[in-house]
Amino acid sequence: MKQLLFITFLAIQQLILPAQTIQELSAEEAHAFLEKVNPDTLLIIDGRSKKMFQSGHLPNAINIDAYKKNLEKQLTAKVIPHKHLFIYCTRSTRSDSIINTLTLLGYKGDILQMSDGITGWKEHEFECIVPEQK
Repeated sequence: MKQLLFITFLAIQQLILPAQTIQELSAEEAHAFLEKVNPDTLLIIDGRSKKMFQSGHLPNAINIDAYKKNLEKQLTAKVIPHKHLFIYCTRSTRSDSIINTLTLLGYKGDILQMSDGITGWKEHEFECIVPEQK
């Protein structure tokens, strides 16, 4: 009987709590996706350092350094209200760190991760934004 109650509890929990989905995309797939999607429905996160971000980033991306001590605070302030996330870094190490932190924070939205990162993006010569240096 206890086992049946536990299984019922787990089934109800899965129905009530939406699951987090994580999908990996190559730079080519990401480029095709980003050309079609409404940018207002997506938050693009560059998980690299500020210096790396300023050397070139995807259009509409914000910078949240995965290695900063205030990562949880930044994610809570900027990410939780957004449903769909697109995360990238140089390859995938920092992206993985951000995704793990989001999971710990209870984020349940959709996450797209560019598996070959900005490196793959630049190899295909897709558009990068380089802010003007002050």
